[in-house]
Amino acid sequence: MYIARAFFAAMCLAASIITTGHVSAQPIAPHSAFVGGATSQERLIVFVHGLGNSGGASPLSAWSSAAGKPDWPTLMSQDPAFSKNFAIFVYQYGTKRFNGNFHIQGLSEEASLTLKNQATLDKFQEIYFISHSLGGVLVRHLLSSDEALRKKTKGIFLFASPMGGSDVANVANTLGIAGVQTAQLGAGPDNPDAVFNTIKDNWFKQQIRIPSYCAYETEKTNGVTIVVRRSSVEPLCSHAVTPIRGAHSEIIAPPDKGVFAAHELVRGWLSESLKDFQDAAKASEKDDRVVIANCNGNEAYRGPYGAVHTRLKGLLADNGIRNARYSLPLSQTWMDDRSRASFYSEQEPSHIIIHLSCFQNTAEGNAQSIEMRDRNFLAFLQSFRTTGTKIIAYSRAFRQEGCPYIREKVQRVGLADNYRGRLTMVAIGDREVPGDGGPGDGYLLQALGRGQQPSSPTDCIGARQR
Repeated sequence: MYIARAFFAAMCLAASIITTGHVSAQPIAPHSAFVGGATSQERLIVFVHGLGNSGGASPLSAWSSAAGKPDWPTLMSQDPAFSKNFAIFVYQYGTKRFNGNFHIQGLSEEASLTLKNQATLDKFQEIYFISHSLGGVLVRHLLSSDEALRKKTKGIFLFASPMGGSDVANVANTLGIAGVQTAQLGAGPDNPDAVFNTIKDNWFKQQIRIPSYCAYETEKTNGVTIVVRRSSVEPLCSHAVTPIRGAHSEIIAPPDKGVFAAHELVRGWLSESLKDFQDAAKASEKDDRVVIANCNGNEAYRGPYGAVHTRLKGLLADNGIRNARYSLPLSQTWMDDRSRASFYSEQEPSHIIIHLSCFQNTAEGNAQSIEMRDRNFLAFLQSFRTTGTKIIAYSRAFRQEGCPYIREKVQRVGLADNYRGRLTMVAIGDREVPGDGGPGDGYLLQALGRGQQPSSPTDCIGARQR
């Protein structure tokens, strides 16, 4: 009985996963194209989709949640930080999850020819790839076999690309329903079709040093299973892998509302490495006046991919603050004015929203850790003392300890006059996070001048008073 149930579950799992995505009933002719037409930019971003997600007649629909919904390449072309720095090309190739497919090696050769001819790679000085699932495996294979392209490629951004193999592909192989490409995605040393070991060997032998930024899904597809797990994404990534809330195909499609985490993530990665991208990004600072602190502590509070800050940005967007942005990752060094550089280049933000735990360097809640947290918070306030930026700090600590606890410390270091009307402390409940519909959502919106306002001005919202 147990074996029969397990086999039935495996069949359901494979069917539910393998039929997910934008799949044409018949093989399609690829329609690779520039988004917005070819440009005079010297940099190129190439989008490469995943297995069974060819997008039908339009290559753009592989990067949207459904027909008629917004797609990522078009959204990127409308972001000034990208349009001022990059041409954008969407590469489309024929792929089906069942039989009749080229193997990955053949797809790599086809991609090389298409990109050289249609994307006119010779005219670009720098090339960047954004790839999903199988697309990331394809890009790594392409770069390991094309030296000229490898020299021009300055970064690859991989979303749920299974360089360690896919458990779902293993199930399809076991059931005998896997196509050639799916078979090659099966994990394990006993899979004769697996292409991963060859790619990894080539990257190490050729000492390929292309920066590889990787992200992975955190939710099950169709409520059944996670298609590509973190451990499968990690091989060959040059930076820490990043979780994105959503299922396998959801993480690369713009949502109907709230923050699009994958786009924000690529924006952040490029801001860290390209000075002129930062310059283009700061041109939009006049619109992006609300900044959410990107903490390096608790993973949940690291934007744009931490679960808490993803919800917070969505809450702001749903209430008319659509251009809120994340700071650069905070260094947790608060002792001088350099911390301001993480939040803005030229035009100071109207508001900074920051969780009090950003200033706590350890997860422990002992007296020494709390004292370090408070000292770092005061150093942060010191660095913004001469600006007009309003600080919104939120934490359950304000509910537990009360706002006077911090208010007295601000007074003691001589910052009370600097922050009169500029510092708001917002209390949240023990199990509450921004965007979950709890009272803290209203408190945060009050601090931003949205929603129902308190009857009298206050620097403390939702906290107990002493």
